[in-house]
Amino acid sequence: MAALLFLAGPAAMGLATPASAVPGLPTPAPITTHDAAAATRRCLAGSPEEAKRLAERAAKVLAALGRARAFRRYRDPSGPFVRGDLYVFVVNRHGVIIENVGFPEVVGSGGFTLQSRFGRVIARGRGWVRYRWYNPCSRRMEQKMSYLVRVGDLIVGVGAYGSLSA
Repeated sequence: MAALLFLAGPAAMGLATPASAVPGLPTPAPITTHDAAAATRRCLAGSPEEAKRLAERAAKVLAALGRARAFRRYRDPSGPFVRGDLYVFVVNRHGVIIENVGFPEVVGSGGFTLQSRFGRVIARGRGWVRYRWYNPCSRRMEQKMSYLVRVGDLIVGVGAYGSLSA
Protein backbone atom coordinates (compact mmCIF):
# COMPACT_ATOMS: atom_id res chain seq x y z
CA MET A 1 0.00 0.00 0.00
CA ALA A 2 1.26 3.47 -0.83
CA ALA A 3 2.14 5.74 2.07
CA LEU A 4 -0.57 8.14 3.04
CA LEU A 5 -0.15 11.87 3.34
CA PHE A 6 -2.54 13.92 5.43
CA LEU A 7 -3.57 17.46 4.72
CA ALA A 8 -4.57 19.72 7.55
CA GLY A 9 -8.05 18.95 8.79
CA PRO A 10 -11.09 20.86 7.64
CA ALA A 11 -11.00 23.23 10.61
CA ALA A 12 -7.49 24.37 9.65
CA MET A 13 -8.76 25.00 6.12
CA GLY A 14 -11.87 26.89 7.24
CA LEU A 15 -13.99 23.81 6.54
CA ALA A 16 -15.03 22.93 10.09
CA THR A 17 -18.50 21.64 9.30
CA PRO A 18 -20.27 20.40 6.18
CA ALA A 19 -22.20 23.66 6.02
CA SER A 20 -19.07 25.82 6.16
CA ALA A 21 -17.03 26.98 3.21
CA VAL A 22 -13.48 27.98 2.43
CA PRO A 23 -13.11 31.49 3.91
CA GLY A 24 -14.10 34.08 1.36
CA LEU A 25 -15.72 31.52 -0.95
CA PRO A 26 -19.38 30.57 -1.20
CA THR A 27 -20.61 27.22 0.05
CA PRO A 28 -21.32 25.07 -3.03
CA ALA A 29 -24.91 25.47 -4.14
CA PRO A 30 -27.22 22.47 -3.76
CA ILE A 31 -28.19 20.62 -6.90
CA THR A 32 -31.58 21.87 -8.06
CA THR A 33 -34.38 19.79 -9.57
CA HIS A 34 -33.69 21.41 -12.94
CA ASP A 35 -30.13 20.12 -13.12
CA ALA A 36 -30.54 16.89 -11.09
CA ALA A 37 -30.69 14.61 -14.16
CA ALA A 38 -27.53 16.10 -15.64
CA ALA A 39 -25.83 15.96 -12.24
CA THR A 40 -26.75 12.28 -11.85
CA ARG A 41 -25.20 11.45 -15.24
CA ARG A 42 -22.07 13.43 -14.41
CA CYS A 43 -21.84 12.23 -10.83
CA LEU A 44 -21.14 8.55 -10.82
CA ALA A 45 -18.73 7.71 -7.99
CA GLY A 46 -15.17 7.03 -9.09
CA SER A 47 -12.89 4.53 -7.38
CA PRO A 48 -9.41 5.13 -5.96
CA GLU A 49 -7.98 3.01 -8.79
CA GLU A 50 -9.71 5.23 -11.38
CA ALA A 51 -8.48 8.34 -9.56
CA LYS A 52 -4.89 7.04 -9.69
CA ARG A 53 -5.11 6.26 -13.42
CA LEU A 54 -6.62 9.67 -14.15
CA ALA A 55 -3.93 11.46 -12.09
CA GLU A 56 -1.18 9.58 -13.92
CA ARG A 57 -2.72 10.50 -17.28
CA ALA A 58 -3.16 14.15 -16.24
CA ALA A 59 0.49 14.30 -15.13
CA LYS A 60 1.65 12.99 -18.51
CA VAL A 61 -0.44 15.59 -20.32
CA LEU A 62 0.94 18.39 -18.12
CA ALA A 63 4.52 17.24 -18.73
CA ALA A 64 3.95 17.01 -22.49
CA LEU A 65 1.82 20.10 -23.13
CA GLY A 66 2.63 22.59 -20.37
CA ARG A 67 0.24 24.38 -18.03
CA ALA A 68 -2.00 26.37 -20.37
CA ARG A 69 -2.78 23.57 -22.82
CA ALA A 70 -3.04 20.88 -20.15
CA PHE A 71 -5.39 22.99 -18.01
CA ARG A 72 -7.65 23.60 -21.03
CA ARG A 73 -7.83 19.83 -21.58
CA TYR A 74 -8.56 19.19 -17.90
CA ARG A 75 -11.49 21.66 -18.01
CA ASP A 76 -13.16 20.20 -21.12
CA PRO A 77 -16.46 18.79 -19.77
CA SER A 78 -16.67 16.26 -22.62
CA GLY A 79 -12.98 15.34 -22.39
CA PRO A 80 -11.36 12.45 -20.54
CA PHE A 81 -10.46 14.38 -17.37
CA VAL A 82 -13.94 14.92 -15.93
CA ARG A 83 -15.51 11.59 -14.98
CA GLY A 84 -18.33 11.39 -12.48
CA ASP A 85 -17.06 12.84 -9.21
CA LEU A 86 -13.42 12.59 -10.36
CA TYR A 87 -11.66 15.77 -11.51
CA VAL A 88 -8.11 17.08 -11.78
CA PHE A 89 -6.60 19.61 -9.41
CA VAL A 90 -3.09 21.08 -9.41
CA VAL A 91 -1.23 22.55 -6.43
CA ASN A 92 2.14 24.26 -6.40
CA ARG A 93 4.88 23.33 -3.92
CA HIS A 94 3.62 26.02 -1.51
CA GLY A 95 0.14 24.46 -1.31
CA VAL A 96 -1.54 27.09 -3.49
CA ILE A 97 -4.27 25.66 -5.71
CA ILE A 98 -3.54 26.71 -9.29
CA GLU A 99 -6.16 24.53 -11.02
CA ASN A 100 -9.27 22.82 -9.71
CA VAL A 101 -11.74 21.58 -12.29
CA GLY A 102 -14.33 20.55 -9.67
CA PHE A 103 -14.21 23.84 -7.74
CA PRO A 104 -12.68 26.59 -9.90
CA GLU A 105 -13.62 29.19 -7.26
CA VAL A 106 -10.77 27.95 -5.01
CA VAL A 107 -8.02 28.57 -7.60
CA GLY A 108 -5.48 30.94 -6.07
CA SER A 109 -6.24 29.97 -2.50
CA GLY A 110 -3.61 28.51 -0.24
CA GLY A 111 -6.04 26.24 1.56
CA PHE A 112 -3.74 23.23 1.69
CA THR A 113 -1.55 23.20 4.78
CA LEU A 114 0.66 20.21 4.13
CA GLN A 115 2.23 18.26 6.97
CA SER A 116 5.76 16.86 7.09
CA ARG A 117 5.08 13.62 5.19
CA PHE A 118 4.26 15.75 2.15
CA GLY A 119 7.97 16.12 1.47
CA ARG A 120 8.53 12.36 1.43
CA VAL A 121 5.64 11.74 -0.98
CA ILE A 122 6.80 14.50 -3.31
CA ALA A 123 10.44 13.33 -3.08
CA ARG A 124 9.22 9.93 -4.29
CA GLY A 125 7.16 11.72 -6.93
CA ARG A 126 3.76 10.21 -6.11
CA GLY A 127 1.52 9.02 -3.30
CA TRP A 128 -1.87 9.01 -1.59
CA VAL A 129 -3.42 11.66 0.66
CA ARG A 130 -6.61 11.50 2.78
CA TYR A 131 -8.62 14.56 3.78
CA ARG A 132 -12.14 16.00 3.74
CA TRP A 133 -13.37 18.10 0.81
CA TYR A 134 -16.61 19.01 -0.92
CA ASN A 135 -17.98 16.37 -3.26
CA PRO A 136 -19.04 18.04 -6.54
CA CYS A 137 -22.00 15.66 -6.80
CA SER A 138 -23.50 15.86 -3.31
CA ARG A 139 -22.16 19.38 -2.60
CA ARG A 140 -21.37 18.10 0.91
CA MET A 141 -18.11 17.69 2.78
CA GLU A 142 -16.94 14.06 2.53
CA GLN A 143 -13.87 11.92 3.09
CA LYS A 144 -11.62 12.02 0.03
CA MET A 145 -8.55 10.05 -0.98
CA SER A 146 -6.42 11.61 -3.73
CA TYR A 147 -3.49 10.30 -5.70
CA LEU A 148 -0.79 12.92 -6.24
CA VAL A 149 1.90 13.00 -8.92
CA ARG A 150 4.74 15.51 -9.01
CA VAL A 151 5.42 17.17 -12.37
CA GLY A 152 8.35 19.55 -11.94
CA ASP A 153 7.36 22.04 -9.26
CA LEU A 154 3.65 21.16 -9.49
CA ILE A 155 1.56 18.43 -7.91
CA VAL A 156 -1.30 16.96 -9.97
CA GLY A 157 -4.04 15.14 -8.11
CA VAL A 158 -7.31 13.32 -8.61
CA GLY A 159 -9.36 11.95 -5.74
CA ALA A 160 -12.27 9.64 -5.03
CA TYR A 161 -14.86 10.27 -2.32
CA GLY A 162 -16.41 8.10 0.36
CA SER A 163 -15.21 5.17 2.43
CA LEU A 164 -11.96 4.39 0.70
CA SER A 165 -8.92 2.18 0.57
CA ALA A 166 -6.13 1.91 -1.97
